[in-house]
Amino acid sequence: MTNFTVLINELSGGVIKYGREKLEADLKQALINKLDSLIFLEPDAFLDELQRYAKSDFDTNIIIGGGDGTILTAAKIFKKHQKPFGILPLGTMNSVARNLGMNLDPAQAASDYKKSKVKTIDIVKVNDDFFLCGAMFGLPIALAEEREAIREAETLSKWASFAGRIIDKISDDDEKEIYSIRHDGTEGFVEISAGVISNNLYDEHVHIGSPLQTKSLEDGQMGIYMINPQGYVEGLRLLASLLAGVWDKQQGLNMLATKKIEINTNKSHMDILLDGEYHKLELPVIFEIEPKSLPLLVPCNA
Repeated sequence: MTNFTVLINELSGGVIKYGREKLEADLKQALINKLDSLIFLEPDAFLDELQRYAKSDFDTNIIIGGGDGTILTAAKIFKKHQKPFGILPLGTMNSVARNLGMNLDPAQAASDYKKSKVKTIDIVKVNDDFFLCGAMFGLPIALAEEREAIREAETLSKWASFAGRIIDKISDDDEKEIYSIRHDGTEGFVEISAGVISNNLYDEHVHIGSPLQTKSLEDGQMGIYMINPQGYVEGLRLLASLLAGVWDKQQGLNMLATKKIEINTNKSHMDILLDGEYHKLELPVIFEIEPKSLPLLVPCNA
């Protein structure tokens, strides 16, 4: 079996969390006798190496280490050449690896690659761009900024305050926006606090406190989730349900499944997060599933 070359974004959260020296030692042990190269790179050099390996015919399997933003960047490069690559979860959410059913411990994930296969997953096109996991618009933009502000000094009191801010914002009618939505031959208007679009449908039940994850990345449908609680109490119940991992059929949350949807507003553009990365998109914004279009290398047990 072909060996592996591991390219790691050295600024990823996992490198900071585990420490470069320990991570390097753990990965070398996990891929003992199977590792061609293990390379830690700064962002600019990392992009250059992604381009080089995506175009190359090197007899080595490529594994990319980083968070969801890093994985999305790699996907945009490797997809042009339809060349599969593997994923080493070294981010905060690690949504791609989670949705694939991978082990989220980087050393164990690397070891699992010793028995691997190619899986071709869906992506969601967004105008001229695409994402792998989820898009968020509305309040998640502002809340993501607040979340980053407390990341360096997380305490129970700060998290409690942040949760309170979430409830206040999603329950406040002044924070809601009106969107025009077209899908499956229908057109209408919705007034919501926030919207989430997922690549495939979220699992209705996950472990308490775990992030939402999709049932699959191969079912060829998007999930559209519109958040619109009526008042503080309903907002509190909705947040509690989401944190408990039970969101299906909750008041204040409407869901639909579709393959294509067009969203518009009366603004000049739409602020949106694509796999956690901020984008300012021209309107209307058209989301469309592209089934089985990105080949990935995954462990056989994923």
